[in-house]
Formats: sequence, structure tokens, C-alpha cells
Amino acid sequence: MRLFNDQAVRELFNWEPHIYPVARIPVGTPDETPATRKRRPLDEWILD
Repeated sequence: MRLFNDQAVRELFNWEPHIYPVARIPVGTPDETPATRKRRPLDEWILD
């Protein structure tokens, strides 16, 4: 993710001066479908 301008974010959301962004959360869909990962069977790591 690219850097962003805190002041521009405040203006975009019309935030008061004492409020400032502390985290960014990307949302959207990936450009490609990820490959399925190999997973261990449940009986290998679940305790009886």
C-alpha cells in the first residue's frame, strides 16, 4: 500500500482536527485467484 496524506484523509471524511487516521485496511478483490494450500488433516492436530 502506498503512503497517504493524513490531512487529505481528514478532509475526505470531514473529520475534526483532533481525529487522525492510525491504520489502513485494504478492501477489494485480488487480481488473481490464489492457489489452494495443502492443509493437514484435522485428525493430525486435534486432541481427543
